[in-house]
Amino acid sequence: MIKNYDVKKKQAFQRMKNKTEEQSFTNYIYKNTNLSKIESKVVFEQFSKSFLSNNRQKLSAMQTIFIATKIEAKPGTKLAESDHGEVIITLHTQGDDEIREDPAEFSKKYNFGNIDSTTAVRRNKLLRITEEVHRQGCVLTEEDLAYKLLNCGLRTVQRDIAAFKEAKVHIPIRGVVCDIGRSITHKVEAVKGLLEGKGLDSIARSIYHSPTAVERYLSKFIQIYCAIEKGLKEPEISFLTSTSYSLIKEYRELYERAKQENRLELVADYMKGGKIIPLKKNNREG
Repeated sequence: MIKNYDVKKKQAFQRMKNKTEEQSFTNYIYKNTNLSKIESKVVFEQFSKSFLSNNRQKLSAMQTIFIATKIEAKPGTKLAESDHGEVIITLHTQGDDEIREDPAEFSKKYNFGNIDSTTAVRRNKLLRITEEVHRQGCVLTEEDLAYKLLNCGLRTVQRDIAAFKEAKVHIPIRGVVCDIGRSITHKVEAVKGLLEGKGLDSIARSIYHSPTAVERYLSKFIQIYCAIEKGLKEPEISFLTSTSYSLIKEYRELYERAKQENRLELVADYMKGGKIIPLKKNNREG
């Protein structure tokens, strides 16, 4: 069945219903004890009466509690079955008011061009909120931002994220941090960081990924780098490294540019001290 926009929107609303305090708590109890789902729900109701109200007393002005997906939640897991956590979100700051009065400086900082004050404030909130949630060990989805926090359309949020991407600013939403979707931008940015002489931790912070994930991206690039050095073509490289043609093309362009700028020695230096994942044997006939 072909999913049109209305069907996808309906599914998005259903997914949001699965991310509530009750669902998060009862799911955890159900998975880690011998209690049934109904019994887990009863435990939550009693717990909420005794403890949850105390958490609200810690909030400052213009802050709220939000249920978000934990960073450790595995890609592909249904949101209703994923681990969630409570995070504190700042809905409004004095900085938002300043940008509303004069959006020009904010727009210039990110090369947004001539945008209105409403768009500027929304993008500032998007950047602040996603970073705030990420620091607390969780991630938001585009649907969280559009339908629950920014009160706008999903496509509006997607355009805002794309605008930040053009400005080389990575927004730490679930699709980026957890490697969900077809985007390969963060992998390319990780390699660019290596070719600019950045350290592993610095690269990880800039793209909101763990050092382990960045190490994996760099290892894959070095596999392809070595294959290119040996004169292998795309089909052979794809077969040996289990990598898509599109990513190989991106990495080849980075390789050629680094070669022209005499930056390949940075790759050699990393190979001396870094952990390189060996090529796996492929069982397919080739």
